Amino acid sequence: MGETVSTGLEAVLPAGFNASLETPKDAAALAQLKEACGKAFKDHNGSCSHAVNAIVRTMLGLSEAAWPQRQANDLVAFLTQSADWAAVTLDRAYELALQGVPVVGGKAEKTTNGHVIVVYPGLRKPRGGYGYTDKTGAAKTVALKGSYPLALSTSLGSWPGAKSNGDKTVWDPWGKDEAFALVGFWAPAKAASGKPDISAMLRKGGVTFG
Repeated sequence: MGETVSTGLEAVLPAGFNASLETPKDAAALAQLKEACGKAFKDHNGSCSHAVNAIVRTMLGLSEAAWPQRQANDLVAFLTQSADWAAVTLDRAYELALQGVPVVGGKAEKTTNGHVIVVYPGLRKPRGGYGYTDKTGAAKTVALKGSYPLALSTSLGSWPGAKSNGDKTVWDPWGKDEAFALVGFWAPAKAASGKPDISAMLRKGGVTFG
């Protein structure tokens, strides 16, 4: 009684590192990110790029002159090339969002405007679970499946998965596995490399989650 029970993670985690992916590391930043997402969802409900740009400005303390409005395709191109931003895995995006770090997800399109989102700081959940009407007019439901980080996403489109204030996942705006596989995620470079990728370390150590 009162003994410490081993979790089996000691061999795969750095000494002293908080192993819980569900524990925010900066409560103030986490609250600020949630507030910024909520405001962007309300103020820019029909424009994904305006919502994402507004959140980035708020979280990084930037003016519109320092962070100008970029449409989705241009924003994805900028994040891909910028030395101040770094590509991160989906697992790492989840971890960073729980720490109050703004992480942008996006996919550019060749003939139309693409789509961008912000990873919402909350616990993973299955994608799907909402209804839609297919091309024949039949009512269908997107199957619940997997475990994904949450999303802040706004859109002018009719796809129901494209609007989320943390109630849907990062998969849902695209709605298909093949499309989501091409979505990239970017975080401020200093934050992206500031901590080990715990999710990958857990998986390497044979531990599964989510």
